[in-house]
Amino acid sequence: MKGGFQWFIKNILWKLKVLYINFEYEDIKCFDANRWEELFRQYLPQLKNIYLTYYERINYEHKILKNAGQLNQFFSSFWIERQTMVKIETHDKYIKYVIRPHRYIS
Repeated sequence: MKGGFQWFIKNILWKLKVLYINFEYEDIKCFDANRWEELFRQYLPQLKNIYLTYYERINYEHKILKNAGQLNQFFSSFWIERQTMVKIETHDKYIKYVIRPHRYIS
């Protein structure tokens, strides 16, 4: 989340009210709640609803608990005030981590 992406957020999306982002990386570091919080506070304070989805391939040794520390960051006051929830879905070939409002917008 450096450089060009931050510039894009700051200069193009500054009036944005709802944000959906899907990640398909092998590294869950892009799903860093503290970095997203900083970005939202600095450049998108008007943002009302945040949807972040991270897909991770399952390997034979994979465990969801491996990412528990990363996911626990989404329980800070910033995310609680926005009434977001963490949802984890397991599928045959991947795990889907979702951060979204407690209630979907219609």
